[in-house]
Amino acid sequence: EFINVPPQLESYQILNVSVSGNSTIVDWLIFDEQALVQSELVGYDYLGNELVSAGLSPYSIGDNWYTEDVGISSGLVFYEMNFRNTCDSMFRTELFSNLYLEMESTGTDMLLFNWDNSYPNYVTPEEYSLYKVTLDGDVLIASFDSMTSSAVYELDSDDVRSSGLEFEIRRTAKVETSSFGQIEIVSVSNRLEYTPGLRIVLPNALSPSGKNDEFKPVLVSGVVESYIMEIYDRYGKKLFESTEFSEGWKGKRGLDYFPAGSYQYAIKVYDVQGVEYEYAGMVALVR
Repeated sequence: EFINVPPQLESYQILNVSVSGNSTIVDWLIFDEQALVQSELVGYDYLGNELVSAGLSPYSIGDNWYTEDVGISSGLVFYEMNFRNTCDSMFRTELFSNLYLEMESTGTDMLLFNWDNSYPNYVTPEEYSLYKVTLDGDVLIASFDSMTSSAVYELDSDDVRSSGLEFEIRRTAKVETSSFGQIEIVSVSNRLEYTPGLRIVLPNALSPSGKNDEFKPVLVSGVVESYIMEIYDRYGKKLFESTEFSEGWKGKRGLDYFPAGSYQYAIKVYDVQGVEYEYAGMVALVR
């Protein structure tokens, strides 16, 4: 009597977990795929609670796993692949987490980034690179050694006046495999968006014959979507109105200047996120 013994798995491991657009991509490596009949991807949070489970499904040779919107909003997720061979034996890989990036604002012009440094013992990180993603392409902000897991970024004048910024971290690493030697991988983190808050500065006086001959807001950060400014005299009579952020009040109607004194202003601004800002006060007209 002859017994057919199927081949056993000699090497099976997750190679990389990376993010592309709205998808988390899990790549794995198996030395003898002919032994498999089913596979399953499972993801856990740091407490071991199951977050992702696609269930066992027929295994196709050469497949990678692509899954939409998994692990992006769930924070740090630890993935494993389960395989079943023709003898109904189960094989389970080591856990491999996504590269998870967090961000917080430490001040008006500073951003603090932290990223998780979890990886299996067969992975050797070489470098982390922080990128700013723009419409014109990806901009490398800085690179860090394998022991670094945080960075501070100082926003420049273009950043604070933008409608929004996106950031991501990338890890270059070597993966040791028992069957194919050493392989280099690049893991991409989740992408974070930063929208500068609207900040404007208002002068407290204008002098038609001086240097400050116009009363209007000065944009410090953020983007103005819509705007209205009204100027009133002390009796509540409207003297001026503008819906153009660049257009200020010059303290006159036509060629005639208003008399020196205090005038009221009321300003309403909406930023690109639809947030409303209101400002009201007094401005002195000096002759």
